[in-house]
Amino acid sequence: MTEVVWGGFLAFFLTLLFLDLSVLHRESAELSVKQALFWTAVWVSVAMSFTLVIYGLYEHRWLGFVPGPGVRDGADAVVLFVTGYLLEWSLSVDNIFVIALIFSYLKIPALYQYRVLFWGIVGAIVLRGVMIITGAALLSRLVAKLEEQLLDLSVQALGLGRNLAAAGGVGPVGVGQRLAFGRELLDQPVPVLVRQSLPTEGALCLTRFPLQ
Repeated sequence: MTEVVWGGFLAFFLTLLFLDLSVLHRESAELSVKQALFWTAVWVSVAMSFTLVIYGLYEHRWLGFVPGPGVRDGADAVVLFVTGYLLEWSLSVDNIFVIALIFSYLKIPALYQYRVLFWGIVGAIVLRGVMIITGAALLSRLVAKLEEQLLDLSVQALGLGRNLAAAGGVGPVGVGQRLAFGRELLDQPVPVLVRQSLPTEGALCLTRFPLQ
């Protein structure tokens, strides 16, 4: 029944995304600060309400849910969820400044920023999911083949992770520098590759993201 629980969660998540874009914000409109705060409160309330479901699943085994190792009871599961939620929320604050710089650089009107941001987040979720699934599969296969060398591999992976983290920090710094000093980003290798691979326009096409 665990698969049913995860399937229900995914269906609920996709339903919220559909309601957000296709019903609640079907027409493009510029959000005021008051409206933005209101919708922030709404979605935070939805997330906090979900803790009741988590508690029931882990404490009372609703729908025959089988918890994974490392979680003692419902209260422990709720604490882990809220901690992760607050951590992700705090880490996303820096994204606000990056998004504001990108919107300013590309001259995206405030009228369409919500829709552009929505699809950007959806794309990030999909790509993150693909990377997590692929990484987990590769790691599982790697551990199965190199179980005896796991300790040495962990040390090497730790060093590699530090190098990747350092390299990953260089990219945003370079992008921020170009944005701050008005350097042309669209001529960089990645934007050029995107324009060559996907149909794009040099001007805004309102809400027509798919182009023929």
